[in-house]
Amino acid sequence: MVPDRTGLTTGIGTMAFAGGSALVVPYVRANATVAAYSDVLRNVGLGILVVTLVGAYLLRDPPDDWLGLSDRDAEDAGLAASIRGRDYTPREMLSTWQFWLLYAMFVATASADLVVIANVVRFAENFGLAAIVATASATLLPVAAGVSRMVLGEAFDRFDRKRVMAGSFVIAGLFRIGLIGAGAAGIGPVFVALVLGAMFFSSPLYVYFPSILADYYGSINSSGNYAVLYTAKVGGGVFAGSVTGYLVATFGWIPTFALGGGLAIAAGLATLLLRPPSGSGLETATGPTAD
Repeated sequence: MVPDRTGLTTGIGTMAFAGGSALVVPYVRANATVAAYSDVLRNVGLGILVVTLVGAYLLRDPPDDWLGLSDRDAEDAGLAASIRGRDYTPREMLSTWQFWLLYAMFVATASADLVVIANVVRFAENFGLAAIVATASATLLPVAAGVSRMVLGEAFDRFDRKRVMAGSFVIAGLFRIGLIGAGAAGIGPVFVALVLGAMFFSSPLYVYFPSILADYYGSINSSGNYAVLYTAKVGGGVFAGSVTGYLVATFGWIPTFALGGGLAIAAGLATLLLRPPSGSGLETATGPTAD
């Protein structure tokens, strides 16, 4: 990862994670029968195995001196925050309030994200929209998610990070609420467009969080630190599965999707409270990650 372009490089890497599923959705939908699922799982698994083994063979670590730096000058504002500040261990990170706010935001945004990913087809069918609308939404959704990670990852590097993150999540929440109106009105093209918009602005959460975590807590332990934060996705999965199922059965689809939109908006507003941890060495730093 290029240390001064963490948003773009993380976006490009995770773009494949999102966009790759677009290749699988039509295949799965075309073989959506109980009898065909074993073949689908086997074929997809074999494809993943081949690509993973080839990629692992071709990957090479960069040399230790690839940055060309003789020291880590904390006063050099030209360097990324991730290599200017203090490097926190996971234990030290857990003692800061910023981490727990980030954790709550991750749960909220992952919940809102996964609600759409897991339920967009059933949500469209609930409004009686044509099958092609549901299929188009499910197929194009990962494309929007993948492209957005590169586009907004670049914006995350170029502009004020907190404002990009806050605006992105708030807009994603508004698009989710707009889905309700488009579905109720039975306007298929608008419904698909709003699905794509919602995912375009929410999916970069997998770019924002690792980048800002490295900014606040350093690059040396960034993988371990992000692994701790990433456990918040479990909360999102529980919400999108069990909790969403209960809410739909009790209140219906519309309040459930509205709640997902509200969670995204709340996470966006909470972003404005973030600032580097006290003692990180970044409190007076200039640049996109400083207050």
